[in-house]
Amino acid sequence: MMAQRVAAMFDELRDQVVAMVQDYDHQGSQITELQGQLAAQTQRVEALEAELQGLRQLLGQDAEESEAETCTPPSPNMVDSPTSGSDEEMEPNRRVIANSLLKHLYALVGAKDKEKKEVEALPQVQEAPDGHGPKPTHWRCVWRPGMDVRSERTVQRKGVVGFLSCGECFDVIQEWRGREGTLFLKLAGDKGWVFDKTRT
Repeated sequence: MMAQRVAAMFDELRDQVVAMVQDYDHQGSQITELQGQLAAQTQRVEALEAELQGLRQLLGQDAEESEAETCTPPSPNMVDSPTSGSDEEMEPNRRVIANSLLKHLYALVGAKDKEKKEVEALPQVQEAPDGHGPKPTHWRCVWRPGMDVRSERTVQRKGVVGFLSCGECFDVIQEWRGREGTLFLKLAGDKGWVFDKTRT
C-alpha cells in the first residue's frame, strides 16, 4: 500500500513538472505574439500621426492664404472673373472637410492608444438567477492519494492550505480554464483551489 502511494506521488510530481514546462513554453510564445501585435499597432499609430501632421500643415496653409486674400485688394481681373464667386464658396467647404478629417484622425489615434492599454480580462463568474452569488456545484475527489488544496490557481505544489481525501465531496463556486486546458476549481467558503486531475 505504501509503495502504491509513493508511486502515485511520483506520478503526480512528474505531471506537475510537465505542466510547468508546458506553461513556460506557452508563456514565451504568447509574449512573442503580443510583441508583434504591439509593433504593428505602433506602426499604424505612427502612420496616422504623420497623416495628422500633414493635415495640420494643410490647414495652416489654408489659413495663411485666407489672411493674404483678406489683406490684398482684389485685382480688376478677379472682380470681372465669373468664377470668383465659386472659389469663395469652395474655401469654406475645404475647411469643413479638413476639420472633419482632423476629428476623425483624433478619434482613430485615441482608439489605438486605448487598444494598446487593454489587458485580457479574466473570465467572469456566472451569477445565480437569485442574485446571491455563484451557485455551487457538487464534486467528489476520486484521486486515491487525495489532493492538496492550494491558495492560488497553480499546479505547483506551493501555497497548500488544505487536503481532500479520496471519496470526499466538496462544493465548487467557480471554474476557471487555465493554459493547456487545465481546469481549476474554487472551493466554496474561500477554502482554496484544486485542479481537474481529480475531477469526477
